[in-house]
Amino acid sequence: MSKLESFNKFNKIFKIAENFYVYLFFFYAMLGSINITHGSKIITPVMWLSFIIGFGIIVYRLFNYKKYYKMPALAALTLLLFSICLSTVLNYNYSFKENFILCVYWAISFYIIYTRHEDKTSEEIKKDTELFLKIFICYMTIAVIVSFVFLAAGVSERIIRPETGDEIYIGFVIGRLWGVFLNPNQGAMSAALASAMLVYFIIKTRKKWLKALFIADIFCMFMYIALSDSRTGAVCNGIIFGTFFLCLFLYKTREKKLWLKIVSVFLSFLIIICGFIVPRQLKNIYNEGITLTNSILHEEENDDREDLSDALIDRGYDLSDDISNRRFDAWKGAVELFLDSPHTVIYGCSFRGFTEYAKENQPDNYLVNNDYLDFTTLDNEFFNILDANGLIGIASAVFLIVCVLASLIKNYFKVEKRYQPIIIIGVTTAIGLAAASMFGSVIFYNFSPNMVTFWFMLGSAMKVIKNSKEVKNK
Repeated sequence: MSKLESFNKFNKIFKIAENFYVYLFFFYAMLGSINITHGSKIITPVMWLSFIIGFGIIVYRLFNYKKYYKMPALAALTLLLFSICLSTVLNYNYSFKENFILCVYWAISFYIIYTRHEDKTSEEIKKDTELFLKIFICYMTIAVIVSFVFLAAGVSERIIRPETGDEIYIGFVIGRLWGVFLNPNQGAMSAALASAMLVYFIIKTRKKWLKALFIADIFCMFMYIALSDSRTGAVCNGIIFGTFFLCLFLYKTREKKLWLKIVSVFLSFLIIICGFIVPRQLKNIYNEGITLTNSILHEEENDDREDLSDALIDRGYDLSDDISNRRFDAWKGAVELFLDSPHTVIYGCSFRGFTEYAKENQPDNYLVNNDYLDFTTLDNEFFNILDANGLIGIASAVFLIVCVLASLIKNYFKVEKRYQPIIIIGVTTAIGLAAASMFGSVIFYNFSPNMVTFWFMLGSAMKVIKNSKEVKNK
């Protein structure tokens, strides 16, 4: 075998390894986001395997940077990574280990999950993306069904991990369905994503029985969003479906009259509203059903049958007079912390360290001085970046948004019709999770399947757009 043949064979094997790594990293994120496996011994070997292989892939890509550096928005992502590394080093006395791990997550997300090989065709991107969608749908379908089984079986557990002190909820606890998800808001967002992915395959398939199966699965996803009582999930659901159909309508009416485009925008806004309202109404219907069933079961005064009122969806721990559920106060505290000194303004306090910094330098700040708990996240990615990475981080994030939107707006209608669905589902996923990140840590500081999905789907859309742009320029 010649050296050229050996080199080509190695490159082929390496590309397979790159594709496999996406699913390994997703599996690692999934293990940490399921309450049954969170904190278990299986995570450690998967984590180290992910880090070691990821390091090898990044080193290889650095030596072959010419095949990767033209990926859209990669310069902005590099600046973002620089901002978190700088903040971690300069705030080394605040949770250095945890911040360093975040740096690793960002490097893997930006340089492996998001970035694609220069020679990767749109057809290959399409196949890779559809496989990812199928895996995500299967993961969510199983997780949601098991969550419903927990609800039916009356599973309601509160576990405190002795090694970390983490409080874990399993099943139906404190008036909402957690099921198998460590965080029901993240689970609800994933359910919204899975619903849009199912619509993608409903449009794609011609088999009626598959369409019916996918519709039933969408109903299950909507029911989880409802029973988890996640307002963030409902917002994400509305934005995702509105964006999906807006992209679809605009592409189909690109050569039509202006009034059709205006109608498309109006219909998309209606879909956003419906996407938010439907899960909230399903929650109300569920509660009415439980109340009615409970009254029928206990018509007799001495009836000793089980009281079903404990199964009502009712988050009694929310602040009834605060629509933001403490977020506004936390964001105000975040601004106060940001303005504390020149270094907090320029490069921040680090994400895992801003709570410690506040205790030392602003003990009266709401983040560490309230009747609830110490805030370790600001439930908004803008304020997270502001406090964690300072102006350098914010400037990098704005640069990233500008790069992505400029590439999308300029080249969206240049994409071939057969690859348009990949752009639509990629953009839909990115915008939906970006919107949800205004109410929680989603795409930067909370390592989860949603974070992996965001960077993978955004990378797919940007690479197809780049390929289409290059074809048009030839």
